[in-house]
Amino acid sequence: MSDIIHFSTDGWYARCAEAFTCENVGRIAEAAGRYWHGSAPGGVVYVGFDARSGAREAAECAAAELAAVGLRVVMASEALPTAAVAHAMTRDLSAVGCFMVTSSSYPAGYLGVKLRDMRRGDDLRGFLDDIEQLIEPEYASASGPWSRADLLTAYRDEVASYFSSSDDAVDACTVVYDAMYGVGSACVPSMLSDMGARVLEMHGCGDQGAAAMCSNPAEPWIDECERAVAACDALAGFATDSDAERMGAVDEDGRYIDPDVVASLVLAYLVQVRGLHGRVVAGVASSNTLRRTAEMLGCRVVVKPVGYTYIYEELHRSDVLLATDGQGGICIPKHSRERDGILAVAALTDLMVRTGKGLKQLSRELVERVGESWYGQRDVRLRMEQVEMLNAMLPGVNPRAVAGRIPAAVSHMDGLRLAFDDGAWLLLRPSRVDPVVRVYAEASSIEERDLLLDAAAALARGAIE
Repeated sequence: MSDIIHFSTDGWYARCAEAFTCENVGRIAEAAGRYWHGSAPGGVVYVGFDARSGAREAAECAAAELAAVGLRVVMASEALPTAAVAHAMTRDLSAVGCFMVTSSSYPAGYLGVKLRDMRRGDDLRGFLDDIEQLIEPEYASASGPWSRADLLTAYRDEVASYFSSSDDAVDACTVVYDAMYGVGSACVPSMLSDMGARVLEMHGCGDQGAAAMCSNPAEPWIDECERAVAACDALAGFATDSDAERMGAVDEDGRYIDPDVVASLVLAYLVQVRGLHGRVVAGVASSNTLRRTAEMLGCRVVVKPVGYTYIYEELHRSDVLLATDGQGGICIPKHSRERDGILAVAALTDLMVRTGKGLKQLSRELVERVGESWYGQRDVRLRMEQVEMLNAMLPGVNPRAVAGRIPAAVSHMDGLRLAFDDGAWLLLRPSRVDPVVRVYAEASSIEERDLLLDAAAALARGAIE
């Protein structure tokens, strides 16, 4: 019996040797190939893969299937970021799409597929739904000729061109870079060195240990980077996931920095250092820090449901300056519509090199300007049928009070979000694919935040009892 393939808001992921097989990758590629060839016969499709074991072989399988329907297929000659494959696609007028095999930030033992369509950039969800409907239950392997090309150099050179050595540079700063055995090791260390930073790299692409690491650049998986930063007196630490899509940051005390604070610093860099302006696109779970920073900088914030497919809808508009998924994925549409951890790392390094300040001082100065707040998230585990029931019920849930507070505003955009007069808020968001309800909260103190998280968790459980 064939596996059912369902795309999440970002792509399709599964355990290797279980659902993730060359057969299932081939089924996806065959469906995508028929879709692309039907609308643009003979168009070019770019295929890429990350550094995780099995990714290259799966990409070769996809390339053969795509070529079999009559598309011209160009496959990367080496492991590279998703942003680099998308870069090649968007700069080729004959391209119709790209196909990326990557584990992103999933644990070891997982791989997945991401698809992008050249012409439906503002409708990624609709495009993925169309491909999903075309996937055949049975697999009939086919093969056509495809070519290899260097897709990394042009991407790396373009990113590096944004950050050439500056006359404003202060003394060189030391940073730790954790590649998490991913593709970032191919260009981040050399790029940061060219910008005037001393780089200490860990977990490079060829190092031993990749089979046991989760490449999620967040706590607790970023702990080794935190310890390394504190041990070598670096001004910052950075980590990127398998395809360098997401990034995490650590200050000189070895303290992990909240992703929305990181996105706020990148936004401030774009406005105050680069002189750029535009809208900010963020998910409904974004923090007050990001929203207040955007307001301080004169940037309007557009709020979308959680999931990059929803954010992607806004990126075809020319006035978007920055978009973030709230989990370390930062997009600067002027460069690419993809989240690009390498670009974000380079922007923060350039900021430190220009100012001589570490991430601790930069973060503190930002918080002093926009006000301190405490943000948190928890997962409430339920049975899948309970999660589905809650999803159906939430549009009718309007509590009069929660944790002794009366909501000032209620939103059902993506779950249930309650906002209070003092800026505190909570959010319940049932997962679309997992048996879990994610609850978020933010308040002016840790104690108030935790009370709201407790109340949100109780509300999630109580609504279905």
